[in-house]
Amino acid sequence: MDTKIYMLLEIIICIVFSFILVYYYSRRGTNPLVIIIAGITWSLNFILVVFLPFDIYYTYTKGVKDDEIVKSILFIGYNFIYWFLFICSWIIIPLIQEYEDSGDFTRKKKFIRSIKNNLIYYGILAIISIVLLIIAYFIKLFPKNAFLYEIINCSYLIGLLMFYFLFGYSVTSLPVKVFYKTDYKYQIKFLEWLVIDLKHNFEKIKRELVEDGYLLYSTLQNFKIEERYKLTKFNYNEKNDEEEKMDNEKKEKKNNEKGKEKSNDDIFNSKVIADYSNIIKERFDYLYDNAQVFQIELNKNSIDNNEEPLHKVEELIKLNRKINKNELDNLRIQIKIRNQYYHWATLSTILRIKKNNNNDIEDDSSSDQKEGLIPDNESSQTNKEKIIDHDNEVPELNDSDNIDKDFIPLKNISKIKIFYYQTLRRPFLYIYLALLLFGGIFTLISQLGGILKYSIYGALLKLIIGSDLGIVGLHLFIMIPIIFLFAMSIFTFFKLKISGYFNMNKNRQTDSVTLMYFSTNLCRISFSICLDVILNITPSLNDKRDIKEAEKKGVTQILQILGFIVDVKGNKIDIEKGQVFCQIYEYFPLIMILYVIILLFKIPQKIGKCFGKNIFSVESEDSIHEMKEGHEYFMEINQKYKGEMIPLRSLVLPEDKYNK
Repeated sequence: MDTKIYMLLEIIICIVFSFILVYYYSRRGTNPLVIIIAGITWSLNFILVVFLPFDIYYTYTKGVKDDEIVKSILFIGYNFIYWFLFICSWIIIPLIQEYEDSGDFTRKKKFIRSIKNNLIYYGILAIISIVLLIIAYFIKLFPKNAFLYEIINCSYLIGLLMFYFLFGYSVTSLPVKVFYKTDYKYQIKFLEWLVIDLKHNFEKIKRELVEDGYLLYSTLQNFKIEERYKLTKFNYNEKNDEEEKMDNEKKEKKNNEKGKEKSNDDIFNSKVIADYSNIIKERFDYLYDNAQVFQIELNKNSIDNNEEPLHKVEELIKLNRKINKNELDNLRIQIKIRNQYYHWATLSTILRIKKNNNNDIEDDSSSDQKEGLIPDNESSQTNKEKIIDHDNEVPELNDSDNIDKDFIPLKNISKIKIFYYQTLRRPFLYIYLALLLFGGIFTLISQLGGILKYSIYGALLKLIIGSDLGIVGLHLFIMIPIIFLFAMSIFTFFKLKISGYFNMNKNRQTDSVTLMYFSTNLCRISFSICLDVILNITPSLNDKRDIKEAEKKGVTQILQILGFIVDVKGNKIDIEKGQVFCQIYEYFPLIMILYVIILLFKIPQKIGKCFGKNIFSVESEDSIHEMKEGHEYFMEINQKYKGEMIPLRSLVLPEDKYNK
């Protein structure tokens, strides 16, 4: 197949796959701009995985006929992806994220607040970066013409640190999670322990939603907003522009004299009431109309008189933002509880079926039955049916099985799933575990070797290039480890509860703020992952090559695009531009190695335990108490839905027409 067609097909697959993934995760009613930006940025990040093997192939393969069209595509593609993702990750996506997360009620004010918040954050970050770079400049750590490159390369240092954190967490925690998934009884206990934290947060959020809902409603009642709205609107429309201007000047002068708020919009004056009356009412109506979905109770006739009504617009905006966050958190937690309950109920049902089958076999193989001492009559047949009837009463399991006699097995579990859990799941998990361990150990050894200027992966890649497997063979060999690095990093995004409440939820339950948060961090780590791979393998690929040939074509285009001019004489890589970055990078793999060691010895857990944080242990008294509480909670759900799965439709909100 022609190289250009091969590349085009992979690019199309990346684009289609990215938009399908975004659609699969994005919540219904998500801002179309969010979906478009997420789809484009995800596509470009995945296209990097396609470009890198072609770049290495055309850089290091001897005797290959230069394809100027492919090289031009790589050059233009790298430039476009680099600058587009750089601008998106540091400007466009943060603006959209703050816009979506804002509590303001109008698009204009949401946009203004987004700009203000980002200017404050990035202003502080820019000042710190510039000060550090100026210090590095005066102590002559890099040439004069490389100052701009060093400013840009600061983002790569941040991206590398993020990548090491994400990959280090995944490579240490994921194999442990997979290993313990093979023990169903242990997994049941862990799920029961895990759900308690969700339950407590869920109860806290429900209380806050009720309190904030009544606070919103009491504010409406305090100002009699529905009655004053008509009068205010009528009086406001009767005034001409000159009268309005004079009134505003008088009010501003009066406020300044009394030392009150600087702006009229800071307090609930008549104009603010006219502008916000419907919005405030609709915000409460949305919460009230969906109270059943949030599992809360709101009564319009009940007002907490102890709550002090709001008096400022800024207070109302903060309250609205808090309500928005709690609504999303409420649904996220319900979805997590739903998923954990389904997993718990599935494993419990599988264990019960296995226990029943064992009892059935023991009855069939009993000596009395063999000798014909017990007649095979209708009553004995009924008893046998009673044992294997999973929808009715079943034999009580002992305490180690952690299943009550009142447990109702899942009614929709299929024979295929039963066969999978009983026969196939454990072998698949062991194979998965072996691949994770091999990939993680190989990556860590390769990173450690990169510090010594000899990468195992680079040496293997050099053998593959020498064997002349062609573009397809080399392509696959390069893509597999890069996809592994991406997948392990993304796993942490999907599993960790980052920054308090960002969670990727499937089945179209991920909000726009989380999509933007994931997109901006993916943009920041993608080039860093590719750069880590290139700088890791370059010494091994350039070693013992002809110096003139290496100087001519021994530099991949991604390094040239990023401003790195590599001197390949000998084993050491000297960087003319981006010197500080590469001097620091030489020691960055040590950071990941140390971080992995820290995680392997469970130092964060031990520190957390010293501060009173409960760490899961089947022998810990705190864990046993929480497991018991979690078991009772799951049993309540089990009895409520009578062995059926919690309907997903009950966790899906209608379009939020009140908060546009």
